[in-house]
Amino acid sequence: MLPDDEWVGRQLKNAFDVEETVVMQVKHWKYFDWLAERGSDMEQWVKDADMARHKATYHVSLGDKMVRNLFHSEKRRYLSGKQCPLFISPSGHQD
Repeated sequence: MLPDDEWVGRQLKNAFDVEETVVMQVKHWKYFDWLAERGSDMEQWVKDADMARHKATYHVSLGDKMVRNLFHSEKRRYLSGKQCPLFISPSGHQD
């Protein structure tokens, strides 16, 4: 098993149905996979993240946008008391 801070790339379809290599740390992929296992539509999630990055006024990679979105998703779940393993921030989140 790879350490949580290892960088791993996966091929995902972006908002334009084009395969794109997304590179994130293992801890982010763990949370991504956890959401998928619980029925989240991660294909749509990736497309939404891609559209948001294209609307940004600054350049950001799809991986960077996804990392931010995953972090905020984990934080929202944790602070609202929903079931949420803390893959990204093992020590928890401040309100």
